Amino acid sequence: MIKIAKLLKLLALFTAMLIWSPTVMAQSKPPKAPNEKQQYKAQAKKEKQSKKADEKAKKQYKKRQSKQSKKNMKNTKKKSDRQRKSKGTPFWEGWFIKR
Repeated sequence: MIKIAKLLKLLALFTAMLIWSPTVMAQSKPPKAPNEKQQYKAQAKKEKQSKKADEKAKKQYKKRQSKQSKKNMKNTKKKSDRQRKSKGTPFWEGWFIKR
């Protein structure tokens, strides 16, 4: 009687292993390696994105430079007006000459 119970337990354990192990193995499969076409597409996409980022950075740099140059021009005008005033020449003389 005890031997039969042990055999039934072993049989139940064995069948449970047979049923359970394939599902576990199916879940733990290693990921597939991407094929060459997918790798090429991914690389092209990365290059395109980096190119766009470079162009955007260049545009921002040019914009910043133009703002800075405009600012510098305003500062030089102010400086020249100050110098003219310090020389004693009237403001309107310089103003008419510039315009």
